[in-house]
Amino acid sequence: MRIRNLRQAQGMTVRELIRRIVEHGGPGVHEDTIRNIELGYRGASDELMRAWASALGADPRDIVQQPRCTTCQDKSR
Repeated sequence: MRIRNLRQAQGMTVRELIRRIVEHGGPGVHEDTIRNIELGYRGASDELMRAWASALGADPRDIVQQPRCTTCQDKSR
Protein backbone atom coordinates (compact mmCIF):
# COMPACT_ATOMS: atom_id res chain seq x y z
CA MET A 1 0.00 0.00 0.00
CA ARG A 2 1.29 3.46 -0.74
CA ILE A 3 2.47 5.12 2.42
CA ARG A 4 0.47 8.28 1.81
CA ASN A 5 -2.74 6.26 1.56
CA LEU A 6 -1.87 4.37 4.73
CA ARG A 7 -1.26 7.62 6.63
CA GLN A 8 -4.47 9.18 5.34
CA ALA A 9 -6.50 6.05 6.12
CA GLN A 10 -5.43 6.49 9.74
CA GLY A 11 -6.54 10.13 9.69
CA MET A 12 -2.98 11.24 10.41
CA THR A 13 -1.57 14.59 9.31
CA VAL A 14 2.00 14.94 8.07
CA ARG A 15 2.89 16.78 11.30
CA GLU A 16 1.47 13.95 13.40
CA LEU A 17 3.39 11.42 11.32
CA ILE A 18 6.64 13.31 11.88
CA ARG A 19 6.01 13.39 15.63
CA ARG A 20 5.40 9.64 15.63
CA ILE A 21 8.45 8.95 13.46
CA VAL A 22 10.63 10.71 16.04
CA GLU A 23 8.91 8.83 18.88
CA HIS A 24 9.78 5.58 17.10
CA GLY A 25 13.48 6.46 16.87
CA GLY A 26 13.55 8.05 13.45
CA PRO A 27 15.12 11.34 12.41
CA GLY A 28 13.25 14.62 12.52
CA VAL A 29 12.35 15.63 8.98
CA HIS A 30 10.60 18.57 7.35
CA GLU A 31 6.99 18.27 6.19
CA ASP A 32 8.05 18.87 2.58
CA THR A 33 10.46 15.94 2.82
CA ILE A 34 7.62 13.64 3.90
CA ARG A 35 5.37 14.90 1.10
CA ASN A 36 8.11 14.45 -1.51
CA ILE A 37 8.78 10.90 -0.33
CA GLU A 38 5.06 10.09 -0.33
CA LEU A 39 4.73 11.40 -3.88
CA GLY A 40 7.80 9.49 -5.06
CA TYR A 41 9.95 12.53 -5.80
CA ARG A 42 12.71 11.41 -3.45
CA GLY A 43 13.81 8.37 -1.52
CA ALA A 44 14.18 7.84 2.21
CA SER A 45 16.87 6.28 4.36
CA ASP A 46 16.38 2.83 5.83
CA GLU A 47 16.33 4.41 9.29
CA LEU A 48 13.50 6.75 8.31
CA MET A 49 11.50 4.02 6.59
CA ARG A 50 11.76 1.67 9.60
CA ALA A 51 10.56 4.41 11.97
CA TRP A 52 7.87 5.46 9.47
CA ALA A 53 6.54 1.91 9.26
CA SER A 54 6.57 1.60 13.04
CA ALA A 55 4.75 4.93 13.38
CA LEU A 56 2.03 3.60 11.05
CA GLY A 57 1.92 0.15 12.64
CA ALA A 58 3.02 -1.44 9.36
CA ASP A 59 5.74 -3.80 8.22
CA PRO A 60 8.59 -1.85 6.56
CA ARG A 61 8.40 -4.16 3.53
CA ASP A 62 4.79 -3.11 2.99
CA ILE A 63 5.52 0.59 2.67
CA VAL A 64 8.52 0.64 0.37
CA GLN A 65 7.99 3.34 -2.20
CA GLN A 66 8.85 2.77 -5.83
CA PRO A 67 10.56 5.80 -7.38
CA ARG A 68 8.68 7.66 -10.07
CA CYS A 69 9.60 6.62 -13.58
CA THR A 70 11.42 9.63 -14.98
CA THR A 71 11.61 7.98 -18.39
CA CYS A 72 7.81 7.84 -18.50
CA GLN A 73 7.59 11.47 -17.43
CA ASP A 74 10.05 12.51 -20.14
CA LYS A 75 8.01 10.74 -22.84
CA SER A 76 4.86 12.63 -21.88
CA ARG A 77 6.45 16.01 -22.56
